[in-house]
Amino acid sequence: MPEQITDESTDLAEIPTGNVMIVHTLINAYLMPDGVSDSTTTDDDDEVQTFHADPFWNDASVYWQFEPVPGNAGAYYIKSQPHNHYIGLRGGAAKADVNVILRLKDANASQWVPTPIPRMPDIVGQPVVRALRLHGTNFAMATEANLNRDANLKLDRAWDGVFTPYHAFTLIPASSVVTTP
Repeated sequence: MPEQITDESTDLAEIPTGNVMIVHTLINAYLMPDGVSDSTTTDDDDEVQTFHADPFWNDASVYWQFEPVPGNAGAYYIKSQPHNHYIGLRGGAAKADVNVILRLKDANASQWVPTPIPRMPDIVGQPVVRALRLHGTNFAMATEANLNRDANLKLDRAWDGVFTPYHAFTLIPASSVVTTP
């Protein structure tokens, strides 16, 4: 029987603080705005995508911060760096295949619950792997259409209530990111 998805499914101590690189665990591609930099000044026009350029492009916004949502244990706003834009949803509606985008204000942001994935246990000394689940739903971030290393992120359902490696993201503290051969 599948595990029940709850909003208390994460331990706050496990989620890294400060700047974090979010990397899709299966395809080894990191999250960044589709416009490369998070300097957008227009709400609802910049999708979040996976990408894999190495080295990083100039001005690429490849780091994020998890900000606890006050009064909502286990839920976070995810903010781009350095401009602190929030990850939200196009149109604000929770439904299959809706685009994950940057929003300018927390009022338009989505709340995300980093959720453990069965058969992908935590390993001491290694970054945690989590599905980035939309609070109160059984939808999580996933790549559009397939496991493409240059793809927009969309919401994808956990059909049996259990997230899979398709939904898996490794949360790597910036201090642990290796950028040299």
